[in-house]
This record gives sequence, structure tokens and C-alpha cells, in this order.
Amino acid sequence: MSLARRALAALASFLPTIAIAVTYLLWKDGLGSQVAFHWDARGRVDGVTETGGVFGLALGIAAGAGAIAAIVVLLKPPSLRTKRDVLTWAGFFAGIGMALWLVPAGLTYTAGSAQDAELNGWLILLAALLLYGVLLRTMVPSTEQHEAAEESSARTITPVWAATVYSPQIGVAFAIFLVAGTAGLVAAQESSVIVRTLIGAVLAVAAVALVAFIGIDVRVDQRGLQIRSALLRFPFKQVPADNLGDIRTTTVQPSDWGGWGIRKRSGSTAFIVNGHHAVSASLRNGGEVLVTIPEQKLPRELSARA
Repeated sequence: MSLARRALAALASFLPTIAIAVTYLLWKDGLGSQVAFHWDARGRVDGVTETGGVFGLALGIAAGAGAIAAIVVLLKPPSLRTKRDVLTWAGFFAGIGMALWLVPAGLTYTAGSAQDAELNGWLILLAALLLYGVLLRTMVPSTEQHEAAEESSARTITPVWAATVYSPQIGVAFAIFLVAGTAGLVAAQESSVIVRTLIGAVLAVAAVALVAFIGIDVRVDQRGLQIRSALLRFPFKQVPADNLGDIRTTTVQPSDWGGWGIRKRSGSTAFIVNGHHAVSASLRNGGEVLVTIPEQKLPRELSARA
């Protein structure tokens, strides 16, 4: 990833902070000491809060998230995968910061007073701001583009092997989460529209993450190793063929990697999703990629040669 692209992503990480600061300077004379912050089921104001308090909270959340994202994306050592994940979550929280300020302040400024600020279609803006992390994520490529200096450096992996692995543990976790999340939304019915929307957004993001990880597709072919969500087709890990070393089968315990899920340590990534058998691929630049596979789906013959 080029320095220019990293710098652009770092700048984009601070755009929510800049938006909050600029709109505050533009709107402060027309806002007064209070902004609308709570609406009833009909979208009418039934609660207000201090303008300065909302501004400070929103600016702090956006600036903190933006700083974390900018630092990670500007550094060289973190992998592209790590950069993309950090930008996604940092952007999500930066979007929350924007939502906390732009929606109450914008409504109040437009209406002329906190008591007259009607929610109406501003919920669409609220939902859109929470997707800011998705925009930041697209600014980091999923894989580095390398051109082989010599034809002899290309790798051929034979034969083609692929498997789909489902995780009953993740499925159970999703069912529990669904019940708990529904109960949480019911309990939050007396909260403000913004709070309910934020809770719903967090639950939605978590639900998508669980669904994406219930099943994974693993494939080894001439292009290298690809691991992605079986249900959402979302890529988890891609290793070009010229970075693959030995590929072998092995056995692992979830405790070896700290439990179930996607685990990372010292340049290695493990997808601990099902059983104790696994396919492990060493990487030429250090570390390994490991995926647990049910014994009956393990490759009978999988080799890598230069």
C-alpha cells in the first residue's frame, strides 16, 4: 500500500472530526444553549440536552477513533487485513460521533429551537453515518499487488482443493445473541430514538459478523490460498501463491490459539471454527495460516512446489 494512499486514508479518518468542528463553528450562533436529543414515537421532541456537552462528547469520540485509525494505517508493520479491520471499527465509532452531533444540532439549527426540532427523515442520515467505517475500509486494498521479478519465482499448487466448513459453536453463539439482542431492544423502548437506533446498529453489525463467520470457504489453487465467508462471500484472508510455503495437515486444540474464532499472533492467523484437524500453510514472509477442517474434508493430497 503506497504512502500516498495511506495518507489519504488517514486524512479520511479525521473527516468526521472536521465535520463536527466546522458545523459547530457555523451553527453555534443559531443553536443556543440546548439542542433536541430525545424524540417520542411520533418524532416530536420530548427531551433536550446541553449543546456544549453533546459537542464535546461527539468530538471526543470522533477524534479518538480517527487518531487510532490514522496511526494504524500510516504504520507499515500491520497487515492490510489489520488496517482494514481497524478502519472499519474506528470509522463506525467516528460515525457514531458524527451522528451524536449532526442529527441533534442539525435538527435544532434547522428548526430554530430545540423544542421545534422534528426528527422526520433525519433517521436516514443517522443510519448512513454509521456506515462510515465501510467507506474507510474500501480505501485499503485487500491484497498487495506484486509483480514477479523472475518467472521462476511463480508457484504452482496442485491439485486444486476446496472445502466449506461450518461452525456449530458460532451458530449457537448467534442464536444466543439473537435472543439477547431482541431482549435488549425491547428493554430500550423507553430510550430516545437516537439511543435505540445506535443500539440497533451495533446489534446489526455484530449479527452480520456472526453470520459471516458461521461458515467459511477454503480454497487452494494456482492463485494461492483464499478464505472467505460461505454465506456472505466476504473475503477473510488471501495469500498469493508466491508467498505460500509448505502446506500440510495437522491437529490443534482451540486453547493453543486462545479459543474459537479468528486468532492472530506473531504474523500468523488461525481460523478455529470446527474440530481439531487443520490445514496449515506456512508463509514465505513468516508466520502461517491455519484453518480447522473436519477430518472427512481434509485433502488427501495437497502439495506445493516451486
